Amino acid sequence: MKSFWTYTGLRILLFVATFAVVAGVWAGVNHGDVNWFWALIVSFLASFLMAYPLLMRQREEFAARLQVRGDRMVENMRSGEDD
Repeated sequence: MKSFWTYTGLRILLFVATFAVVAGVWAGVNHGDVNWFWALIVSFLASFLMAYPLLMRQREEFAARLQVRGDRMVENMRSGEDD
């Protein structure tokens, strides 16, 4: 579960940081007037695209742990059928 929370926390942190940058740039360009809806949409898309390369290691670690857990569950089910 640690890898899940690490990955999720980093995704949220990346989104918040991206939102702060997008809203800051938008406010700078429009003299303080920010369209929050579009800033939210742009930051969501930007953080989505940046998360793939930036968080690859954490995502692979999480996937590997899920694979191990799934393999254990399958083995436990098979051993239960043999009894």
